[in-house]
Amino acid sequence: MIRLRPIGESDFQTVLDIFVEAFSPSPVPPIEYIANLCHTEPEGCLLAERDGVPVGYAAAHRSGSIGYIGTVAVRNAHRGHGYGKLLTEAVRDYLQTRCRVVGLAVDPKSSRNLNLYQSCGFVPTLPGCQAYKKRNADDPKSAVPSSVTTARQLGGKIEAAFAAIGEWSSEVFPGLDLSRDLQLFATRYPDRLWIDWDGDQPRGFLAYEDRFRGDPWGAIRPGPGDDDSLRALIDALEGSVDEEVLFFHHHTAFHRLSGILAGRGYRVASHNTCMVVAESAERWPTRSDALFLRPWWT
Repeated sequence: MIRLRPIGESDFQTVLDIFVEAFSPSPVPPIEYIANLCHTEPEGCLLAERDGVPVGYAAAHRSGSIGYIGTVAVRNAHRGHGYGKLLTEAVRDYLQTRCRVVGLAVDPKSSRNLNLYQSCGFVPTLPGCQAYKKRNADDPKSAVPSSVTTARQLGGKIEAAFAAIGEWSSEVFPGLDLSRDLQLFATRYPDRLWIDWDGDQPRGFLAYEDRFRGDPWGAIRPGPGDDDSLRALIDALEGSVDEEVLFFHHHTAFHRLSGILAGRGYRVASHNTCMVVAESAERWPTRSDALFLRPWWT
């Protein structure tokens, strides 16, 4: 008998064991990452059991209006029996009732997984990659540029700033209310949301919770100076957080960002293809020069 149930605290090590078996030699997420996902989305992180024996799991993650299926993993001995499809559809349905866009990332070389997700209603969009950099405790920190402020520092100007970002980002995020997402994020993490300014107008933002909740995410207003804005925001991030390893997940079509990250010592960890549920595809960004980061563990 097959049963799907929420992942409990006593299941965390089992989930990591399934991840290692399914994705080795990919980097293993820390157990705190699994714990945070399950605490944040208790009904969207599911374990599949056959006759009481765990055979696979899937985990949901949300960032404002955008939902992600962060991981679908099935033990090798139980593949080909429909467990991956069952888990994917269950988490997809959970996210569709809560988000305007539902997406995931898949290895473009895995025809098995591509076929699985297409059978669950997902369609491919832009290719992406995850870059990372390891930092030593004695490495000098970047200075936070004078053009960058945190959400906390905005004070009474915060609503106007988010409204302005919402206007230009609507070209990149069709159908999404990014200003609302930023307001929600700023309420919880006012010191982890950086905004770069061109005079009195915001020209980009970068948001980051911590390594257990996903990669940095943000967007840049296309136009003159957008490379400078990218560098300023990355400086602000690197100068403000203490994480030993930083990840950036971005569209490979955005060659300028790839070059900026490479120049800062970031290395490509993996390549993938972003896929979204077909009904929400028109809301997903197609401007790879403007959208540059997405938050999920790959």
